[in-house]
Amino acid sequence: MPLSPTLPLPRFAPNSGFSRLPAILSALAALILIPFTAMSTPAAFPATEPGIVELKTLPAGLLVRSEAKGDYFEKNGDLFRALFRYIRRKDIAMTTPVEAHLGDTSAMYFWIATPERAKAEPDLSPTTSNEHPQPNGSTPPSSPSAKTTTADQSISQSKIDNNSVPDASTKTLPEGVVVLKRSERLVVSAGARGGYSRGHFEEARTKVLAWLAARPDLVTDGEAYAVYWNSPFVPGFLKRYEVHIPVKSAAPILP
Repeated sequence: MPLSPTLPLPRFAPNSGFSRLPAILSALAALILIPFTAMSTPAAFPATEPGIVELKTLPAGLLVRSEAKGDYFEKNGDLFRALFRYIRRKDIAMTTPVEAHLGDTSAMYFWIATPERAKAEPDLSPTTSNEHPQPNGSTPPSSPSAKTTTADQSISQSKIDNNSVPDASTKTLPEGVVVLKRSERLVVSAGARGGYSRGHFEEARTKVLAWLAARPDLVTDGEAYAVYWNSPFVPGFLKRYEVHIPVKSAAPILP
């Protein structure tokens, strides 16, 4: 709210400490408020509380992915910028959390909030002929090079996200990102608090694997990945994160 014109404004010497007081107070306020405002954006699903390991179902959704060769913790800035350029161009509000896949090929995902999906759906790949036969049962011919490209991209996609619709991985947008659909997913999730590092990722992953060792009714259905809830500006000791491992029911034992 603007100051009333009838109120006298304080005067400070240009080089005095008082002249810098408003900026200092603003910076302190930002540090206090960021941990709370970072969690105020729409959440794709409920967070797992720090110190808890639980089984939970993630909803089906629409996501946008960027990926790069190399270590995630070295590439995450580039991955984030590519995704941010896309949602800014499409005027899509950012959601939480950010999903991180660590490996030889690193990937970052943003979830698209349900009210915003119409803005991103046109960027899904068109249906590919070799995955969806024609009504008469025949499959339209395609060039060998096209088949190879589709297969290569499907393999790359399956290594990163084995529960996404395959034909959503074949259309790369100007920002170098891909929009894809994901089906409902069952995961074991370990919630934690701390900086976003490989060490913390491995620590939470170990907790998930220990929890799974006591659940013979479940088997893994994908690689472990990280889920980050806070921005880089939040102090490490206040950051919240999770590690997920996708799972499915174990096959019944036949007599």
